[in-house]
Amino acid sequence: MRTRRLVPVYGLAVVALLAVAVSVALTAGAAPRRESASPPLSGPGRDAADRARADLSDRLAIPAEKIEVLSCKPHTWPDTSLDLPEPGMVYAQVRTDGFVVTLRAEGRDYTYHVAGEAVKLKPSAS
Repeated sequence: MRTRRLVPVYGLAVVALLAVAVSVALTAGAAPRRESASPPLSGPGRDAADRARADLSDRLAIPAEKIEVLSCKPHTWPDTSLDLPEPGMVYAQVRTDGFVVTLRAEGRDYTYHVAGEAVKLKPSAS
């Protein structure tokens, strides 16, 4: 008789444990990606920084060696405009991985959004 009373209790305990396990599994996969705080020295981040430096070097007509890389952080944009849409253009609505590169040249800071073949200078606020 005592065993019959415990069966529903054990059943509820099993259901509760399963619910907790599923909850933990779902939230573990949804953890946000951390962004690096310092410029990477190799790999895709280094390539993105080098491409941004080359673009700024052309724009300012100065050697790329005179341009300092302040940061190069991984970033995911919601579409291929990289948050810098051009009027009249249509962009694929797909998550786009790339880098936000901050450079310093001639006493000014410049921010680039780089992904795939795209290297876009963010307009300055001033």
